[in-house]
Amino acid sequence: MMVNNKWLAWGMLVLNLILIWFVATMQNMIAMWLMAAIMTLDAVMNLFALYKHQ
Repeated sequence: MMVNNKWLAWGMLVLNLILIWFVATMQNMIAMWLMAAIMTLDAVMNLFALYKHQ
């Protein structure tokens, strides 16, 4: 099942807003793990998009 890019973009925005909230409330370890997950998810999505169009 393919995920619509619009929903993926909204999901990434929500994750980044949660990340900002964790940083603002000084929950640094959770924020660091969430940032690593967001970056990994972004890299996987970019790789998938690159290989999908070939």
